[in-house]
Amino acid sequence: MDILWPQPEYLQISYFKEKTPYLSGHIGHNETYHQSCPPGFRRHCFGLSILPGFYEDILYSRYHISPGLLSEAILELGKGSMPIEGAMILKQMSVALPSSEYVVPFYEAKTLELIVSILKWYTKKDCYASKGFSPKDEERINETIWFIKDHYSKLLELSALAKIASMSISKFTSVFKVITGVTVLEYIQNIRLEKAKELLTEPSPCIKSIASVVDYKHQASFSAIFKKEIGVSPTEYLREFSRIK
Repeated sequence: MDILWPQPEYLQISYFKEKTPYLSGHIGHNETYHQSCPPGFRRHCFGLSILPGFYEDILYSRYHISPGLLSEAILELGKGSMPIEGAMILKQMSVALPSSEYVVPFYEAKTLELIVSILKWYTKKDCYASKGFSPKDEERINETIWFIKDHYSKLLELSALAKIASMSISKFTSVFKVITGVTVLEYIQNIRLEKAKELLTEPSPCIKSIASVVDYKHQASFSAIFKKEIGVSPTEYLREFSRIK
């Protein structure tokens, strides 16, 4: 399968399965993105590289974001793991199906969103103490987040999640929003919708079954929330994927 997508020249995207690159992408000078992979390939993770032109022409010139500050943040990031918000943005990029006329602004916006999330994480690390939070609290929230990701299809009650984090419900919800930028319920919904988007790209997807997998009892409710948050219905999303596949 070969796909040509117009994308910002500064952006390079590659997909990898385990340690072997099964699919690779390259940005050419004609501002097209060439992607190739063997038949039947399924992507398992997503990587992104930002070319120097992006730093000079967009980050610094347009938004006055210091490349040095971003470098410091990335170095600090290398000591741990990607912030949850950043991981979600990468996940959104990996399953997105922007139409050809919107693909350039989509990837530019998402790249900026990712960088902002990293800078927010880096600059607010020192703010936790002033809000009464500790690095240990962040670790506990992250443990809860991984629990949510592993159990998104089940009923997730605030009391049970707070218990996993060893916090009261009020402290848990407060710390969770500071660290992730969203409420617990919004986060759970986002995880479920991203999983639904992924399942819609599977062979012969069944929307009713997908709704059940992501813990929506009624297909109509699932479809309404999907369209409100994603901008298209599950059926429209599936149709678009089938068109470009």
